[in-house]
Amino acid sequence: MGDRTHAGSVVVALATLACLTWITSSHQPHGIGMNGLSAVGVLANASLPGAQAGAFQRDASRSLQGEGSPTAPLTRKQEQLLEFRSENAFKDDLALFWMPSEWRDALSPFVQSWLRNWIMVAILYYVLGGVWVYYTYYAFGDQLFKPGEIPTFAAVLEQMRVASMAMPLYALLPACNEFFIEKGWTLVYSRVSDYGLAWHVVNFWVYMICVEYFVYWSHRLLHDIKWGYRWLHHIHHKYNKEHTLSPFAGLAFNPVDGILQAVPYTFMLFFTPMHSLTHELMLFGTGIWTNNIHDNIHGKVDPVMGARYHTIHHTMYNKNYGHYFTFVDRLHGTLLTPEDYDEMMAARRGPSEAQLKALQ
Repeated sequence: MGDRTHAGSVVVALATLACLTWITSSHQPHGIGMNGLSAVGVLANASLPGAQAGAFQRDASRSLQGEGSPTAPLTRKQEQLLEFRSENAFKDDLALFWMPSEWRDALSPFVQSWLRNWIMVAILYYVLGGVWVYYTYYAFGDQLFKPGEIPTFAAVLEQMRVASMAMPLYALLPACNEFFIEKGWTLVYSRVSDYGLAWHVVNFWVYMICVEYFVYWSHRLLHDIKWGYRWLHHIHHKYNKEHTLSPFAGLAFNPVDGILQAVPYTFMLFFTPMHSLTHELMLFGTGIWTNNIHDNIHGKVDPVMGARYHTIHHTMYNKNYGHYFTFVDRLHGTLLTPEDYDEMMAARRGPSEAQLKALQ
């Protein structure tokens, strides 16, 4: 059951990423009119209330073209910035529809982005975590775990408390990402056609490999630097036994700790071209992955660093620092496979009574 659970989650995540990226590349509009902001008006009207749509177009025209040239052609970079702003405004409308318009008008775009990301992180955490816990511990718990291995309700509530306190700060990082992207400071692009499908795939894997490497080191340094572990990372390592881990432990960090481990996702946007929707789906996938690797189910999906690898990290402390894959741990000599771990623990326990009798 564990093999199917984890292999299925990996396949679903990759299939979702591929399908949505293809939809984006196939169906996004193919450009903004060369004689002004007419297409921007379509984008704005689709995502903003009437008065806000008009203001969006006027602000876009002034900020990207200048006061004296309202009909000057837009460069592709300017088109991208307008697309990013319109998409973010659309997402704000979806998440903040309940907020009175006068309240929203008083908030800056950055604050709206922060609130929206906070709401979406909470929904992802509680809904997905709740479904995961139900199926893992209740629907299939007797098939997946031995007696005493399922975490107590008190342990799960403690993890939810720690994560809930950290969420407002977690939400700052994606809000900062959007701010940097809208300013044009990153190498993020809005359409797969901007680079072509082949380069899009190359960019994706370069970004993923770099993020994997830097997440490994940010995680490892939080262990190796004593004050970093003492003041930040030890909160997450309170859950150091198999029966204390649950999907809700995935975000149960000191918020500074969680942000430090996620910073490579932001840092690499300045150095590697990255498709905007693909990047957002990766962040969504990371939210799923943090649930996955804390459920203590051995999925046997090497070279993917599944939950059993991460459980070993929580019990051994100095092994298996990796994010999605095992190759960086293998490169730096910190990988401990579940099979090697089981052999090591069996050697420490010594031979069982049955083995001793067999030797007599």
